[in-house]
Amino acid sequence: MRADDRLTEMKGIGKKRAQILGKLGLWQAEDVLYYFPFRYEDRCSIAKISDLQEGDTALILGYIAQTRNIRLAGKKMLLRVSVRTEEGNITLIWFNQPYLALKMSVGQLILAYGRYRCKNEKQLAV
Repeated sequence: MRADDRLTEMKGIGKKRAQILGKLGLWQAEDVLYYFPFRYEDRCSIAKISDLQEGDTALILGYIAQTRNIRLAGKKMLLRVSVRTEEGNITLIWFNQPYLALKMSVGQLILAYGRYRCKNEKQLAV
C-alpha cells in the first residue's frame, strides 16, 4: 500500500464506506494518516502552572503531598490530592472515586490530566 492509493483499494473499504469517508475529505491512504479527531488532545507536554488559564486542559507532573476524601451531600464523595510541582502547589480533584486514595501515597510521583480552575486555589479537575 502506498500513500497515494485510493481508499477503495484498501481491504474492508467498499463504496459505501468510501462515500462516508469522502464526506470527511478522506480519499487516499495519506488522508487517513493525517486525519485527527475533532477533540484531539495532546497529553505529551507537561504544562507549567503559571501558563495555565481558566478552563485550559493540562498535564501536570508533581509529588503527592496530601490526600483527603470528603463526603458531600448524599452519597457523593470528593477526593482532593495536594500536589507539589516545580512551580508550586496545585490541588487535583476527583468526584465519586474515593478508592483512588488507597492507590496514592505521600511522596509518590503523579502525572494527571484535567481541566484547570483557579477560584480560591489552583485546581485541576481530573
